[in-house]
Amino acid sequence: MYNSNEAELEMNDLQEKARELFPTSTVSVVGNIPQFTVMQQYIEKGQMWSMLLSVGIIGVLLMLVFGNWKLGLISMLPNLAPAVIVGGLMGWLDYPLDMMTACIIPMVLGIAVDDTIHIINHTHLEYERTGNYTTSICSTFRVAGMSVVMSTVIISAVFAGFMSASATQFRNFGMLAIIGMLSALLVDLFVTPLLIKYLRVFGREKKCKN
Repeated sequence: MYNSNEAELEMNDLQEKARELFPTSTVSVVGNIPQFTVMQQYIEKGQMWSMLLSVGIIGVLLMLVFGNWKLGLISMLPNLAPAVIVGGLMGWLDYPLDMMTACIIPMVLGIAVDDTIHIINHTHLEYERTGNYTTSICSTFRVAGMSVVMSTVIISAVFAGFMSASATQFRNFGMLAIIGMLSALLVDLFVTPLLIKYLRVFGREKKCKN
């Protein structure tokens, strides 16, 4: 039940009390626990800033690549879904934010954006060929959808190996990583295509469905 935030607060209280007792001395907290606490706090804060910075950069790049700000915003949904779902689940289950769980969201973000680009790019390609959103989405499911599902299943199977570990940190990491991957996949398959169709991000339909 180690909590680095609580440990940091206690270390600060100890230093303040020591300064009151020895005002002319320089007091510092030493030992394995203070060193581990400082290291963990650096990693956690660094990962959170990394995630926020990555979301901003990826969003801008996707808007530039697709040449459409609506499409850029839509493509961010599958990448933000794991952060919201994993973060909410950690709070609900009272899982601590440690060095392992802090790495999940940035890691899943990097994997999910690849699947999103495949789905959107193939849908755009099919739309240019058919001129119909429904036909394009169905074709994307048959081609790119299958590869995205299989890649997610394979990656999730790898993370499932962590759930057999005896260490709680590794078990939490494996379970949350799988949930993050599956949430990104579900948004890619069920939310992104609907938004593409109903927002007409590629323009008006050119042909009726055969």
